[in-house]
Amino acid sequence: MTPDEIDAVIIHEAGRVRARHRLTDLKKLLTDTQLATKRGKAKAKVDDLKKAA
Repeated sequence: MTPDEIDAVIIHEAGRVRARHRLTDLKKLLTDTQLATKRGKAKAKVDDLKKAA
């Protein structure tokens, strides 16, 4: 395997493990409403920073 292929496998496996961990850790699960609220707050923060600049 080339170094690029090895890196791709490592990245893929890390993402898979992280996703599995998030699915099994109930504290990290968010409902659709909670996720939408979180995204809205993040977007508002970005918009505030753009206005301040």
